[in-house]
Amino acid sequence: VETLLDTDTRVIALCRTDLPPFTAPNLQTFPLDLLDENELRAVLRYAAPNAHTVIHTAAMDGNAAFKRDNTALIFDTNLRIGSNVLNCARDAGVENIVLVSSAEASVESDNGYALSKSVVELLAEQYRKQYGMRIFLPRPSNVYGPRDKLDRVIPAMITRITSGQDVEIWGDGS
Repeated sequence: VETLLDTDTRVIALCRTDLPPFTAPNLQTFPLDLLDENELRAVLRYAAPNAHTVIHTAAMDGNAAFKRDNTALIFDTNLRIGSNVLNCARDAGVENIVLVSSAEASVESDNGYALSKSVVELLAEQYRKQYGMRIFLPRPSNVYGPRDKLDRVIPAMITRITSGQDVEIWGDGS
C-alpha cells in the first residue's frame, strides 16, 4: 500500500479492524469483514468506476501451532473470503484481480492454510474460464516486513539476531 501511495495511485484499503498506521491524501480506508459479502459488494460497487485492480492479500494465518489447532476454521474462513472477493469483483466489473496465494499452495499438506490457498487458486482458474476474468496468482513465500507479527519464523529470527540472542539451526544442511 505504501509503495502504491508513493506513486500517487488512488488506494482503497479494506481493513479488518486496525486501520493502517499511516495516512495519505490518496488513501481511503474502510473497516470491513471480508466474510460479509454484502458489505464487500457495496464497497466494490462504490470503488469500481475508478478501480482497475483488486489486490487481495488477506487471509487467516498464524504460527505452526495456530495452524495445527485451527485447520478447519482457517480453511473455511480463507475459502469464503476468496470466494467473496472473486464474486464481488466480478459483479463490480473490476478489470484485474490479484489473489496473493502462498508457496504453501504447491505443497501437499493437510493444514487448512495450505489447502485453502490451493482451493482458492482452483476457484480462480474456474472464474477465468467461465467469466473471462483477468486473475493473477502470485505465490510469495515467507513475506515479512514492518508491523509483522513477531511469532512468525522470519520476524522471530530477525528479532533474535538483532537482540543478540542465539538462533537455533535445525539439521546439518544436507
